[in-house]
Amino acid sequence: MNGTGLDEDEDNTSLEDNTLIDFIRVIWKKKYTRRIALFFIANLGFMFVEVLYGYLTNSLGLISDAIHMAFDCLALLVGLIAAYLAQGEEKEGYSYGMSRVEVLSGFFNGVFLIFIAFKVL
Repeated sequence: MNGTGLDEDEDNTSLEDNTLIDFIRVIWKKKYTRRIALFFIANLGFMFVEVLYGYLTNSLGLISDAIHMAFDCLALLVGLIAAYLAQGEEKEGYSYGMSRVEVLSGFFNGVFLIFIAFKVL
């Protein structure tokens, strides 16, 4: 038990739930992040449909396209996480807050695409 009378597991679950709710709230607040989130959900749904039908019909083309869509979803998720982190307050040592995280996430996505391109070749 901790000082609040709750078990530590219950306290951690509450914190994780609040973080997820805060993430959704921040993403849904702005129009451009809301569009990215909706596209992420649609892309994820089509990816699962392609995996299912690719498996049922033994279609390597559908399965490989689903893997391609998974990488697209990863890039969208990185962008959404960066948009969430960029909303942070100004802190000691971070005079601009975390707004530069969005630029770094774009750099990460670019490096990731170059890595995948060389792995394919």
